[in-house]
Parts: sequence; C-alpha cells; structure tokens
Amino acid sequence: MNRFAVVSLCTLGMVFTLVVFFTATGFAQVSTCQIEGRIVDNENKPVPFAAVILNVAKTGLTRGTSTSDKGEFRFDGLEAGKYSVTVRRVGFEQQSRKLELTIGQTTSVSFTLVPRDVETEQLEVPRPGAWAQPGLDAHALRWYSFDEGIALAQQTNKKLLIDVYTDWCTWCKKMDKEVYTNPDVKAVLQSYFIAVKLNAESPRELSYKGRRLTEMTIAREMGITGYPTTVFFDSNAEPMAKVAGYLESKEFLKVLRTIEQNH
Repeated sequence: MNRFAVVSLCTLGMVFTLVVFFTATGFAQVSTCQIEGRIVDNENKPVPFAAVILNVAKTGLTRGTSTSDKGEFRFDGLEAGKYSVTVRRVGFEQQSRKLELTIGQTTSVSFTLVPRDVETEQLEVPRPGAWAQPGLDAHALRWYSFDEGIALAQQTNKKLLIDVYTDWCTWCKKMDKEVYTNPDVKAVLQSYFIAVKLNAESPRELSYKGRRLTEMTIAREMGITGYPTTVFFDSNAEPMAKVAGYLESKEFLKVLRTIEQNH
C-alpha cells in the first residue's frame, strides 16, 4: 500500500492539496501508420536522448520525441502521406530524411550521426506526442521527454516537474496556453526545474530505473487518475509530490515555490 503525506496550501479562500508520496505505485491509440527508427554514431553505438522532429509536408505541423537508451524512437497514430524526420543531438551534425507513409504499415528508418567538432547549440524538442504549429513557440518553455528529463535532472541537480496529460484533455491544453506561458511561471521553472511531458495514454516505451515501461504504465504506477496532474520528482528521480487538476498561474506559482523550497 502506498504511503501519502498531505500538504495543504490555503490561498484566496481555496485549499489546494499536495499529495506527497514516498513510494510510487487508457488505452493505446489505434495507429493507421507508424514510423520506427534507430540512431547510431559512426562506431555503430546507439545515440540516446537525441531530439527527433517529425514534420508533415502537407500542413507543416511538427511533433517531437527523443531516442531511448538504445537509440530507438517511434511515432504512432499517423495518417498516410509525406513526412520528414529530422534528428538533432548536441555534438553531432543534424540529419533529415523524407518519408512517404502507407496506411497500415510501419516504416523503418535509421540514422548514422557524424560527430561535430564544436557544438554550442541547445536543442528544443516539441512536446512529446503533440503537434505544434511551426514558429508558434519560439520563446516557449523547454519541454523534455520523461527519460531525457530524468537524465538532465541528475546532471543539473534540479527537480523534475512532470506534466501528465492526454491529447483529449481540454484543461491540459488550457494549462499549456494560459499557465505555462506565464512569464513568472516560466522563470521559476527554468531556474529550478526540468520540465517534462508524459502522455498518460501513450504506448511509447521509455527507460525508468532499469525497466522498459510505456508512458501509460508510468502514469499508472504514479497513481494518476485525472488530467492534468503535475508530479514532482527530486534530482534522483524519487517522487516528491503530485497536484491534481488545473491551477491558475498565481496558485501554480505558490505550488512551485513550495516544492522548490522543499529540499
């Protein structure tokens, strides 16, 4: 049985509850087409945490993900048509490939990245599993996939904020549009947190503490039952707290500052 500690924040006459947990405890989308791929370096070693950007030739919409520790990636639930896949990783030359997808088929693609002598570029990956209009989020908060975020949190000694969402969740989209774009919210997140998106209905596999789990399974193990839910981990990927539901910017800031001060 999970053990929980409850911390309440009383603000503006309302009570917001942080459920702090000490041990962590949907249906897969029906695909029409899929893309699966693998990225290696010039020594045939897998390249993990590479940014993979999928672009629809017809609409210009983009969707992002990152490679697993085996250098693998996958896009599901795609319509037939023409696409391009761009791969970026700090320290390597960027590569792109054009593909044409057929209904009911899985298209495989592989990349061999060439090392770059000097690399100062910082990569920004679109929200995993979501489509974005080109150029729309030039100054948006930087989001990472779950496994990439865990690695970065350990490297930077920052806490993790995990936004658990679904593609159909109206309140999730409202939080993206109205809360995560707030300058004060972005400033706190960029200073003290690594921001992660986790699709609670995605069958995409990730690495978590030596296990291969889908995003959907990870959300279930965290005890998520509603969306959006914001989960906080420390820099060692140990759970700290979770907050269910939509919060306005002022209330969300109070939650962030409470978590940030909880060492």
